[in-house]
Formats: sequence, C-alpha cells, structure tokens
Amino acid sequence: TLDNRPFVWLLTAKFVYFIVLAFTLTTFAYFTKHVLKTSDAWLGTFLTVQSLSVIASQPVWLRVARVLGKKRGFMIAGACYGLAHLSWWFAGPDEPVALIFARAFAIGLAGGGTFLLTQAMLPDAIEYDRLRTGLRREGVFTGVFVFVEQAAGALGVAIIGLFLATMGYVAATEGRVVAQPQSAILGIYVCMAILPFALQVVAILAISRYDLTAEKLSALRAAAATEAASTGRTN
Repeated sequence: TLDNRPFVWLLTAKFVYFIVLAFTLTTFAYFTKHVLKTSDAWLGTFLTVQSLSVIASQPVWLRVARVLGKKRGFMIAGACYGLAHLSWWFAGPDEPVALIFARAFAIGLAGGGTFLLTQAMLPDAIEYDRLRTGLRREGVFTGVFVFVEQAAGALGVAIIGLFLATMGYVAATEGRVVAQPQSAILGIYVCMAILPFALQVVAILAISRYDLTAEKLSALRAAAATEAASTGRTN
C-alpha cells in the first residue's frame, strides 16, 4: 500500500480528519458544560442538528465533486470544516442559541463533504493500483483504510485525555460539576478550536499531493486496454 502514492496521501488526510473528529466529539461535552455552561440536553440537540446537516449535505458535495473534482471539493470542505471549528474560539457563556446551531449546521455541512469525498477517492486509488500492477487487492486497501479510521479515533481520544490532564482539568466525581482552573478552560478551547483548525490545514496539504485525476485514470485505463488487446489478455 505504501507504494501507491495517491493512496498514501488520501490515507494521511483521512487519518488527520478522524483525529479531528475524535477531538471535537470528545471535547464538546466539556465545552458545553464548562464554556457554554449549558445542560447536556443541548449537547444531544447540537449533535442531532449536526448529523442531519451531514445527511442533507451529500447531494451538495456530490455536485461539487462533479463540477470541481473530488480533490478540490475535499480541500473546500476541509477549509470550511476547520474554520467552523475555529469559530468556537470566540464562543462563551452568553453565546446566542441561534449561533450555536448555526455552527452545528456548518460543521455538519463541511464534515459531510470531507467524509464523502475521502470515501469517493478510495475506489480511484484502488483502481490505480490494479491498473499499475494488474493485481486486484481491494480487500487490502479497504482493510487498511478502515483500520486507520479506527486507530485515529482511538488515538484522538487518548491525546485529548492526556492534553486536558496536562492543562489541569479536574475530573468530576459523583456527577458533580467541578470548577475548572483557567488553564483547563484554555485547554478545552484549544481542543475545540485551535487544534481542529491546525490539523485540517495538515489534511488539506496532504490531499494537495494527491495527483490522481479523472484524466490520469482514463489514460491508465486506455493503456491497460491497449496492452490487454495486444497480448490477448483480459482483466
């Protein structure tokens, strides 16, 4: 798999995106309680709005991919996703409810694009491998892809736990809300806004190295068909 350069850059972008996802989903419970100072019910409502936005965004990003290409679509979605999370840096206890749900919609909309377009690029990277090598290794590439998703999620949660502990976060006992030091509040802001934005920049830089275009695949298909015709071999 490491010999397939488009796959490596796609995998890197996917890995970073799932770390960001783990960061934000884990941190938002702390952000809701200690920064926005709202009940856990708001957390569930926010995630519901975000999830519905992800679903609603799919036709939009499908259209973007067809017009601008999958790579460029991912870069646009990734930039929007990072900026939407960066906006949490300016949130506080007096945050209007409408603005909170506007963020939920924006994060879901952009996140739906990053997720859809990485999944859409995977079959292209797999086909690229087949056209180059003549081998069908769909299972290998899909297995690595899914493994990296799960590993990134687990790693993201572990990093958040260590980071917040380093920043002085005080764990609650018996369900009580514990007053957090200012350093812990800063750590929550960083995990919710700064790190997701910075990592999305990394993901965009990684996908910018993904050079597998529709034209390149078409040329490889034509070359493979010509070779097959000249040797009497069928794929």
